[in-house]
Amino acid sequence: MRCFLDLSYEGTAYHGWQRQPGSVSVQEVMEDRLSRLLGAETIVVGCGRTDTGVHASSFFAHFDWYGAFGDRFSDWDRAAWKLNGMLPPDVGVRRIFEVDERAHARFDATERAYTYRVHTYKDPFLEGRSTRVYQQLDVEAKKTQLAMENFDAGEHIKQNFASSVALLSEKVDNDIAALAATNPFFLTLQSQRSAIAADVAASVIGAGGWGVS
Repeated sequence: MRCFLDLSYEGTAYHGWQRQPGSVSVQEVMEDRLSRLLGAETIVVGCGRTDTGVHASSFFAHFDWYGAFGDRFSDWDRAAWKLNGMLPPDVGVRRIFEVDERAHARFDATERAYTYRVHTYKDPFLEGRSTRVYQQLDVEAKKTQLAMENFDAGEHIKQNFASSVALLSEKVDNDIAALAATNPFFLTLQSQRSAIAADVAASVIGAGGWGVS
């Protein structure tokens, strides 16, 4: 039986989602706790990756289970409740649900969305949630830059990710990159892209920098 996990995590304490030697990752923690809950070693496959310290408000993963409901838990709602009790406070599971055995958290993902937050004033409630800069931001310059980066995204893919045939054929016409100023001191950049182009988009936007004046 294949099941999906609908989860979220606060990534400050982790070296991203993916398990890696010598570092604590969200995948490692999830596999450890889920294996204890199910009573068997369990591999958890995520819908993508996140970098060190990055948070995920909506993240999906799958695992396979060959047991039966009984003494450990009576249904998946009860299993999610128990799993949350075993997980640390910075990782939470909203639900566990059964899917088709061919469903895949990563390969069946259709899009990914990223949010980047920047602020120019000291606010303890934004620590770990936003990047503080010490100059006035040139919002209009960034809007122009993003427009050019979206236009050139296809060429960027060809030049830097030519090893992947899928990336070469990926269309970015429907990609969304919008910059909104919620107030003069706090800016949010949201990028919603097809799953294949999402990692490319993150590198394009992240490397772009912010104009300052």
